[in-house]
Amino acid sequence: QLLAGSALLALGSVASAAAPAFAWLVLAQLPVGVGVAALTTAGTLAAAEWVSPELRTRVLSWALVGQPSAWILGMPLIGLLGEHSWRYGWLSLPLLAAVVAALLVARRPRGAAPAVPRAPVRAALTDRPLACWLLSELFANAAWAGTLVYSGALFTESYGTSGRATGALLAVAAGAYVAGNLGSRRLVRWERRQLLVLLAGLLAVTDAAFEIARPDALTSTVLFSVAAAVAGSRTLISSSFALETASEIRPTVTSLRAATMQFGYFVGSLTAGAALAAGGYGALGAAMGAFLLAAALLVRPHTPRRPAVRLPHCAVSQPGTP
Repeated sequence: QLLAGSALLALGSVASAAAPAFAWLVLAQLPVGVGVAALTTAGTLAAAEWVSPELRTRVLSWALVGQPSAWILGMPLIGLLGEHSWRYGWLSLPLLAAVVAALLVARRPRGAAPAVPRAPVRAALTDRPLACWLLSELFANAAWAGTLVYSGALFTESYGTSGRATGALLAVAAGAYVAGNLGSRRLVRWERRQLLVLLAGLLAVTDAAFEIARPDALTSTVLFSVAAAVAGSRTLISSSFALETASEIRPTVTSLRAATMQFGYFVGSLTAGAALAAGGYGALGAAMGAFLLAAALLVRPHTPRRPAVRLPHCAVSQPGTP
């Protein structure tokens, strides 16, 4: 799966760079999306399948660092190359990273497929706590995707920053995402649903403030960085929640979570674009904040109702009787 995902990502990167028109560029994104979904699912699942439980959180944390690292390295690089041609950006980090990932994965010896039976998708969707968590992930991913899609435009349109400067500011926020990810490893010992509620609420406040306040470029960078740190922590906690499920349902849950990430980009981009067109960045912040508040409400721990206690009928014996 990792090799196939890397190959699709490389193919989509080359096709995007060579696209002669916008319609062809859109079609070239199809293998990119499928490749990223395969890499997200298989990469997260490998943290549970390939390592011992005591190392799982550490390995998962490093695996999740890949996406913000791409921002740290890629955004300044693409901002620099984009001043010459946007096509160079596709040929730099996405293509190179896909090739390197494929070479590293190919070195791992092929192992036997696990004999554990795989639970169907229906088993996860009919489990109420899991279904609520997956819907919460969809809202959270939609909110963060909508923020990321228009974060660069916010700096450019609000403060007139150049492409190179905008890439550098986004890289700073990506560094905060990495710090939030690595710094929250010890939090996985806590009750995960309560943590996800808290982190989604914090992200709702900081994300909305980033898009609504906008006093100057420095303040916006700080707000975006704080939101990114919270998002990095939330991603690690949520991923560890998926890997703690039973082994027979873990692949299903992990793949469904990857689907919420990909569909979240679709929902978040559409909603963010509509909000931006309707009311500017203030409306964008309100919409993304509402998504995150919904995510917090959906994932909150449910206290089961205690059944009414029915006392047995006790016959009172008369004095002198046994």
